Amino acid sequence: MCIRDSTGAELNYEVQSWNQATDEATIWVQVPRIDAGSATDHIYIYYNYNGTATYDQSAADEAAVWPSGTGVYHLEEDPGPGNTGDIKDSDANGNDGTAQSGYATNDLVAGQIGNGIEWESGDDVITFGSTDVGDTFRISAWVKPTDNGELHTVVANAGPGFSTDGFRFYISGSGQIRFSTGNGSAGNAASSSDGAIDFGQWNHIAIDVDRTAGTAVVYHNGENVTADGNVRTDFETRSDWVIGTMKGSINEGNNFLGVIDEVRIGNSTQTADWAKAEYLTQSGADAFNRFASEESVTPGG
Repeated sequence: MCIRDSTGAELNYEVQSWNQATDEATIWVQVPRIDAGSATDHIYIYYNYNGTATYDQSAADEAAVWPSGTGVYHLEEDPGPGNTGDIKDSDANGNDGTAQSGYATNDLVAGQIGNGIEWESGDDVITFGSTDVGDTFRISAWVKPTDNGELHTVVANAGPGFSTDGFRFYISGSGQIRFSTGNGSAGNAASSSDGAIDFGQWNHIAIDVDRTAGTAVVYHNGENVTADGNVRTDFETRSDWVIGTMKGSINEGNNFLGVIDEVRIGNSTQTADWAKAEYLTQSGADAFNRFASEESVTPGG
């Protein structure tokens, strides 16, 4: 299989999953550019199925699909029983995570795209080694939180507490998306208004952070929902970090409950148009992409 653009140039792609029984695959493709309103930005998938899934991509080609950043986590891997490095980073950094030992195979469930991982108890957490997200970064994820009236932490490099040094990206019990930052003695938090989250449903949430300027933009399903865009300019950016809770706060009411999928941390912010396109291409509604009918191609032609 190979994928080309309208000029014939071969494109890098990553196969997240392939189900031979149903002939279904989840494939991420790096396209060079998509112009607004374009009717000519096409890609073509060439294949010749013979009963075996074969790809022409190397590991380096697959990693090149993603821009440099902290990590791209499809959460497609079985989290049980929690072996070191089981949760794979798809970009070139190799910043793999470790699921806590209490996870079981049945915690790998249907996600927004392919599979995701379910957080069912207060001691579920995925841990990562020390990482510096930098002064400008973006965190995004698909989340399906249970409505339990408590907060749901998605990603954090710090423990609980408004002024605790570092950051905490979470959903409040009132459905507010919050990015809380502290320097050890004072804190500030960017947030949406209450009710931004649809509990029990899939939500795409993202935060674009400019630490130097002390500002952040909060997104929900591709829309800017920022009610307060202020963050600290001096919170810690280099630390070990976690998905699904705040550091050192297992079983303290800060744990995510529900399903998380497609966690990404990049080292740049994005435009509002980019945020909208990201949501539309992943929402499953085919609102951004159009699919043409299958064509036959003569080999060598």
